[in-house]
Amino acid sequence: DNINLIKPGVGETTRVLLRRNPWKILINPQYMDELEHILLLAHEKNVIIEEDSHMSYACCGLIIEL
Repeated sequence: DNINLIKPGVGETTRVLLRRNPWKILINPQYMDELEHILLLAHEKNVIIEEDSHMSYACCGLIIEL
């Protein structure tokens, strides 16, 4: 419901994983080779990763609403 909890793009997704409370990461499989650090950070923090080949962005970070 809150658009401020959706962070599209590699930089914003990285920030979500490093500084926020990530809920889920959406990844466009077309860009998988460019997203190794995103996958590593998500794995380290046990964040759900979902593939979505219809996104315009390489990835998108979704933040938990507290």
